[in-house]
Amino acid sequence: MFNVQTQISLTAAQVETILQSWLNRPAACMEIVPLKGGKINTVLHLAFDQPPYQAVIKLNTPAGGPYALHKEAAILRYLRKNTQFPCPLVYAVDATGRHLPFAYLLLECLPGDNLQQARASGLVKSSDLPDLDRQLAGVLLDLHSHGNMSAFWSQTDEGDEQGFRAYGVVGRLDTQPEIRLRLGVYGYWFPIPVGVLFDGTHPFIDAYECER
Repeated sequence: MFNVQTQISLTAAQVETILQSWLNRPAACMEIVPLKGGKINTVLHLAFDQPPYQAVIKLNTPAGGPYALHKEAAILRYLRKNTQFPCPLVYAVDATGRHLPFAYLLLECLPGDNLQQARASGLVKSSDLPDLDRQLAGVLLDLHSHGNMSAFWSQTDEGDEQGFRAYGVVGRLDTQPEIRLRLGVYGYWFPIPVGVLFDGTHPFIDAYECER
């Protein structure tokens, strides 16, 4: 099963251990603020007294586990190098348990507002929400059906799915419906479980989990 860990907490002392390992000098933790919207990892905003003064950290357990954030770090580095997509700089990634009993990914804090918090605070007008949701759906997921055939990636799919977004295919709609998802990064694809994007799969079987 996918390892969902969205309620991990950090102490100031733990943050300062991470910062010293990254910066190679002491730094005092000034603030730790949970960020909303994470479905798999705990996400925290960190403020401290040394440049660059703030960062975002993602946490998961156990350290060294199969979802130890190294793949995400590799994807972010690839995107920064090869695209103009606004991706945060990867400051540090560690899953050894040397500093914490967690795997962590330390990232640059990009300017902007967390969308879920902006909605809650009223920064996004209610009249704009339907259009915003449609835009996000189009960016996040391209879903198509193979009807009664199995959910698989065809040669046509390989040629069409060349953008940066999640792609999905459903199949076996006449018997036991199944779904398959992957993250596409300009011609490179990474299989992902349905739980990354959706809270459940019913009535579909997740092909990713079945093949693990």
